[in-house]
Amino acid sequence: FSFPLQIHPARLSLLALVDFARGFRCCGAGGPRLENSSADSVALVQGEAWSARQSGAAFVAATLALLGISFLISLIVTDLGKILGVVGATGSTTVSYILPGLVYSQAHPESSLERKFALCQLALGCVIMPVCLTLVFIG
Repeated sequence: FSFPLQIHPARLSLLALVDFARGFRCCGAGGPRLENSSADSVALVQGEAWSARQSGAAFVAATLALLGISFLISLIVTDLGKILGVVGATGSTTVSYILPGLVYSQAHPESSLERKFALCQLALGCVIMPVCLTLVFIG
């Protein structure tokens, strides 16, 4: 029962990336908006307004692409530990090291000791992630 719960946000993210690649911008200055749209278009809010820009075919194509990729991965991968290692190496490093350093350095642009520590934490995360990924694949 967990796969439908995972495919929904993945599909919305994929469709948002497609929109971004086509020139739509979501959260710029002044809140959500669409730069390349007509005046009657709807703003993006948490993926709810994607249907105003996407056709049903894009929805089905994104769903089939995600299902197909998931199916191919399940056929190819024999050790689930590798997948969990990759998810852990990328997800936990991003949440624990990269994002806090990035958010703090962007929120406090003035030069201070704390900002330097935040940038060091960000740099450390950018070193730890590739090292962990390398160890997952060679270990």
